[in-house]
Amino acid sequence: MKRIFLLFGFMIALTAAMGQPVHWKAGDLSVTIDKYGYYGSLQVCGQELLQTKELYPVVSAFDYQVRTPQSVRMQNDTLFCLMTDDQEILLRIGQLPQCLTLEVIACPEQYNSLTFGPVAVNLDEVVGEIVGVAQEGNVAFGMQVLNVKTTSGIPQEAANAYGEKFYYQGHYVDDRPGYSLAATRIEKGTVFQLSGRNRGMRRGQLEVRHVGGCHASIATPVGGEEGLVVGAKVALFGCTRNKVLSHIGEMEMALGLPHPTREDGSWMKAPTAKNPQGKTQKKNIMKYGVKNVVEWDDPLVRTNMASHFQQQLMFQLEEHLDATDSIIHLLTGAYNCFPIEMKGYQVVRIEEELIRYSTAEDNDGHVTLRGCQRGAFGTAATAHSMHAIGSRLWTVKEGFVPDLELMDTLAGRAAERLSRSSVRTIPMEITYEHLDYCLLTGQDEYAVARFVSRCEGNWTQPVVSRADYLTNYTWHYLASVTGHDRNLLPDMADTTWRFLSEVPVHDHTHVHAHGEAHEHEHDHEEHHEVLEQPEAKALPEVVKEKTTMEDFLKRNLLR
Repeated sequence: MKRIFLLFGFMIALTAAMGQPVHWKAGDLSVTIDKYGYYGSLQVCGQELLQTKELYPVVSAFDYQVRTPQSVRMQNDTLFCLMTDDQEILLRIGQLPQCLTLEVIACPEQYNSLTFGPVAVNLDEVVGEIVGVAQEGNVAFGMQVLNVKTTSGIPQEAANAYGEKFYYQGHYVDDRPGYSLAATRIEKGTVFQLSGRNRGMRRGQLEVRHVGGCHASIATPVGGEEGLVVGAKVALFGCTRNKVLSHIGEMEMALGLPHPTREDGSWMKAPTAKNPQGKTQKKNIMKYGVKNVVEWDDPLVRTNMASHFQQQLMFQLEEHLDATDSIIHLLTGAYNCFPIEMKGYQVVRIEEELIRYSTAEDNDGHVTLRGCQRGAFGTAATAHSMHAIGSRLWTVKEGFVPDLELMDTLAGRAAERLSRSSVRTIPMEITYEHLDYCLLTGQDEYAVARFVSRCEGNWTQPVVSRADYLTNYTWHYLASVTGHDRNLLPDMADTTWRFLSEVPVHDHTHVHAHGEAHEHEHDHEEHHEVLEQPEAKALPEVVKEKTTMEDFLKRNLLR
């Protein structure tokens, strides 16, 4: 009988633990997650910010359909999220005076990606889409990624499914689609969306993604822990509007994020009495450009590092190729991107040989390359047997796009050159050029963050960094922005810093459809107004297929 009572008591305690909302507080931010795993309240300085038109989960996952929680329970500092497919995600929760942190410590392998949220707030007077901050009235709320592997937005493969599930699309900013932003405007509010993605070769499979206008391009796999969802980590914070900039600085210090400082130890992004705009003084600063491209005449081109130039797609030779042949016949199958011209030279690689060509004629996957320059860029022209495998390479105006491994090499080489060509006691102004080329690896803004962080980790002298392309993580490294990137941390008129500018007035057009019925105990609107959005850009078609090399050749190349 005693055992029965003990078991009964345990079951009551377990049921109570699983059936209770979870409350967290971090400074001015207060968050409540209901027993089903959805946001029940999100307050800053006592003001409720949570939009209530839809239900927003603390975490969601994607395996070609969106998975959301069905229940949660808190044990010590860990939130156990039971998903609708009966899989479990574990989040470690950190409560700091500056922010609330969520870190993935366990995630089922079958999930392609995991998203923190999405969650919508009713702030939209000023939105920083890149840095992830929304402001209105006297309050501000933000979400930030805390490491390289965590990125802004929803992965492209999941974008359409999330848009349909949560009834939002977001708006393009500087040619970036709404689904890719840390914060995206919706009708009368802002949606925050940060994600982690499985980027490695899963079960020996290569991943094919929509990259740079190419509907099917090979994504460089990411090895080790960085290629896993586990470890993805974000911060949520809230504060009064006039303290956003200083609050982020405090958060950087507390979390060990990049925090560039001046010679006097002050944060470079913070204004000073002598320098109210918060800009870096140019006196006694040497300038140095960093590129993530292998230039045409770089000695690396003539070495075996050419095998680390980023592939766009693979093909198979349709017939034997002599060392002098200037016409090449090949098979591409379903993944044929030869009609898309590269911005630089048109180049293919077959074994160790690089070949330039002038034109590509496509006849249902049978491609003929004409005007071929054999043994290009100092490589050796050789014969290749029928059925040999080659690849078309990503090129840009300046040269070849490296894969991730070669990009790491370039980061180390940049640091070595910098140390040889400068006086270590004089600060250097580093300008990252064309960081958007990193995206051609197929690993989205992770590749950008990886390259910048590898470079910054190698500098041995004082460095002031600028860039022409920003991500939610890399902006922490930077003291200034080049180009037209804006929308980072707007509405800070008292500093008028290059990061800071106000977003133009927005008309709030938003496609919103009637939602599915929810069984959770929430006040939920039953009708959704449908608004026209004539200028909204459609989400790009994405390739969800993954393939092994062998299957790829059998299904798409061999006829």
